[in-house]
Amino acid sequence: MSAAPQRSEVSDAFIPQAREALGIIEALLQDATIAVRKRVAIDGGDTMGRVFDREQRATHGLAWLATYVEGLRQLLAYAERMQAEGNTVRSRNSKSVSASENISRRSSAASR
Repeated sequence: MSAAPQRSEVSDAFIPQAREALGIIEALLQDATIAVRKRVAIDGGDTMGRVFDREQRATHGLAWLATYVEGLRQLLAYAERMQAEGNTVRSRNSKSVSASENISRRSSAASR
């Protein structure tokens, strides 16, 4: 049995894997958008409401997929900003601990 990856190994691999996944799901979203657009196009005198009622699952599925894609875009953008700033989960946690310790020391000194 292999050992679980260390946090830094996971962090280092996340951004390239997320970029690859984003490219794949963006292509899927583009294909799905084209397919749903074809399904809801007005034909045979149907009104827009009837078409959307008929294709409700397709349109809701497309909306869900678009939301999922945007979520991954935002997550990737956040990870890239963190990396550009030199922040990792470990460094951010240590900064938070340091800030908490400073606040604690100041509070203790002020109450004396």
